[in-house]
Amino acid sequence: MTVLIASDWPTADSSGALLPLHYVLKERPNAVRLMVARRCEPGLLDRALPKGLRGTWTRRARAAAWDSLRRGGPELIVAHRLHTAVQVPRELRSTSRLIVQDVISPKIALTSRVHSTLGHAQRTRYLFLEKIIYRQFGELVVVSKPEARSLMALGVPPSKIRVVPNGVDIPVSVWQPPQRSLMKALYFGRLDSTRNQEAINLASAILAGVRGRSGLDVSLVVVGRGQAPKRLASLDNVEIVGEVEDLLGVARQCDFMLNPQTPAAGVKNSVLACMALGMPCIVSAAVAEGLGLAGSDALAISDDAVGYGSRIARLLEAPSEAVRMGEAARALASSRFSWSAYADAVTSPLVA
Repeated sequence: MTVLIASDWPTADSSGALLPLHYVLKERPNAVRLMVARRCEPGLLDRALPKGLRGTWTRRARAAAWDSLRRGGPELIVAHRLHTAVQVPRELRSTSRLIVQDVISPKIALTSRVHSTLGHAQRTRYLFLEKIIYRQFGELVVVSKPEARSLMALGVPPSKIRVVPNGVDIPVSVWQPPQRSLMKALYFGRLDSTRNQEAINLASAILAGVRGRSGLDVSLVVVGRGQAPKRLASLDNVEIVGEVEDLLGVARQCDFMLNPQTPAAGVKNSVLACMALGMPCIVSAAVAEGLGLAGSDALAISDDAVGYGSRIARLLEAPSEAVRMGEAARALASSRFSWSAYADAVTSPLVA
């Protein structure tokens, strides 16, 4: 039996952080007994807590749950992210697995704008907790090699780290190149994320540079949940669409996907989704490395304005190249990014 501890109940429309847990439950429903620390839908809490425990996830309920688990002897406890890892009793951590996301490496912990919502003291404390808690778990699962390197920089032994990329659903329908160039690029990601906001600003500047150098007037269509700040909506070459139910419908109104995000340590689910649609993707080297696809010909990879411009021009001027790249991306997403493999890795017994 695997006990999975999460902050919220994961569903098919969960945020990127919780979405993998939804697929763990979907792919291995008989292997997991889920415990929810807080927010979940009415009625689900009864199924989440061990038998006999009902009501809110109070301190008393948590203590009773851990007593029940100690007596029942689960094969494996899997905690999701740092704020749920601290709930695992210390004596159980060495035989437990921790799913790690958004590692704050020592180099950026106190300076990165990504964590600008935290005060200096809070960031210092968070980094201290990372250094202590991560070393106490028997195994840590990360989605990419850059995140593994960040853990090693925190003093976690490489033998405790396991790299397991997220999966992606492969839809039946695929993107088709427009009959004529629409001069539109697609960006897909949460609009209230600082990282995505910085990437949208960078993409806007890249497209403005392309217009200045080659005369190609390409605009950026932005899709995603959350509230976009006014400064993004005011950019003259950016169209904020917001959340949509049919990503394929929007993708078919665009020529390619653009994600220049950097740093981008984790797997970009948005890029995987577009790859699965068979859409050509132009990404930064950091995004490609996070996907484990550095040097792959299924992606157009660049890190400078001239490189982005040449790749954009090539896709717009050669539809056959866009089709080739899209087909290669879809095939790669299907063969290498499996939710079943992710669920196996998360629920498999720890190796002593």
